[in-house]
Amino acid sequence: MAALPYLILLCIFGAIFLLITEYSDYKQEQKIVKKRFSGLEREEKKGFWLKSLFKPLAAVNTRLGSKQLRDKVERNLLSAGSPLTVDEYFVFRELMILFLAVMAGIFIGWDKLTANPIWFFVIAVVGFVWPSLWLKTRVENRKRAVLCAIPNIIDLLILAVDAGLDFMVAVRRVIERSRPGPMVDELSQMFHEVQMGCIRRDALKNMSRRLNIPEVNSFARTLIQAERMGTPMGEALRNLSDEIRIRQFQRGEQQALKAPIKMLFPLLFCILPVVLVLVGGPVILEFFQSGISFK
Repeated sequence: MAALPYLILLCIFGAIFLLITEYSDYKQEQKIVKKRFSGLEREEKKGFWLKSLFKPLAAVNTRLGSKQLRDKVERNLLSAGSPLTVDEYFVFRELMILFLAVMAGIFIGWDKLTANPIWFFVIAVVGFVWPSLWLKTRVENRKRAVLCAIPNIIDLLILAVDAGLDFMVAVRRVIERSRPGPMVDELSQMFHEVQMGCIRRDALKNMSRRLNIPEVNSFARTLIQAERMGTPMGEALRNLSDEIRIRQFQRGEQQALKAPIKMLFPLLFCILPVVLVLVGGPVILEFFQSGISFK
């Protein structure tokens, strides 16, 4: 019962934090929609308050980790659309371990925590692994959102290009009138890079490298080839849209074929034992109560 006031205080703090975060995210989305092209300065992404918190501590982690590990983390952060750098991500891990240690000391007790060193090992493992799982989940969710949005984005680009607009003007029109999302954000960044003087081919390659999705790679490659070979942009985008929809249909069929195998484990170990208990339970109880009578 001694930890009850801390638990109540933690719940109150969590509720206030979620409320402020949701409100700030909503206001930021409205700002992105209204001011996306008001100037050349790029809007900061969600999570800017984390960046300001981690930045002073990131200088300590500049030499932490090998080059291969840092490159892998950097690719995952770019794919997740996270505003954190590699050093700030390492700070996030360290602060997570510290936070879990404080919470364990409050709820378990500092005496029990220091008496059994295995708790520190468990806290270190959880604090080290949880940010990786968070980053992996964010990457998968973002890729899923991009895969859902890219066919509609391509269709809107086809309509704008067929109406006589230049490709970059069509991209701007699609960004201005589309709902905010990962694919729209990436198109916005690509448009911003072209505005700042980057070649469109390089801007498309940068977008493809950030997302690292086959459909986006095909999108960038198709536009680069159409620009290089002089192919009509509308025709190239129309063929790409049909190809992406065929891929999505095949992916859906593949997931449908995997569904029975995924259902086998919960069926055998969760549902079947319950059915056996419900069906055979009364028979077994009657057997033990009445016994076997031989005539």
